[in-house]
Amino acid sequence: MPHEYYSRGSVQSKHTTRATKLDLLKFVARYQEVDVVTVAQYFRLSEAGAKVKLWRLTRQSLLQINPESYKPKTWQLTRAGRRDLAYLTEAEDYGGPRGLLIRNLQAEVACIKGERDHWKKIVEDAPGVFRDLVAVANENVALRRDLAAVTREMQRLRHEYEAMRAAITHRYRR
Repeated sequence: MPHEYYSRGSVQSKHTTRATKLDLLKFVARYQEVDVVTVAQYFRLSEAGAKVKLWRLTRQSLLQINPESYKPKTWQLTRAGRRDLAYLTEAEDYGGPRGLLIRNLQAEVACIKGERDHWKKIVEDAPGVFRDLVAVANENVALRRDLAAVTREMQRLRHEYEAMRAAITHRYRR
């Protein structure tokens, strides 16, 4: 990381980071399990510095000590460490976490704009929609009125049919 990101009197501006979180997570992922000496040699750190970095990632639950290792003390990635590594790797493709955040926010803004345009179109089409709804409601009223008329006519015809049937039955019984 360039030294201009650190404050003017910071020790970090004089001695830039040799092993970032992403670098360490990639290294552990590549070798499955690592020990302090390997990390110190690979990143040209002191063993104490390497141990501090590994313990810091352990406290963040990104690494864990492997209890089944045949070496004295080795670290391996946790599930959270793999997720964090995937996130940081993707963020690196977009220019860092800020770039990824900006891309995600731009996608969210595009989604919200699409939603806004959808509702704007609905509001603009509202008079036409309301006109159509009024026409459908009027058509429903007319259909109900016609249905009621047909139902009354069917009842009248049913009564007339029953009266005729009763008259015919009465004539044949005599």
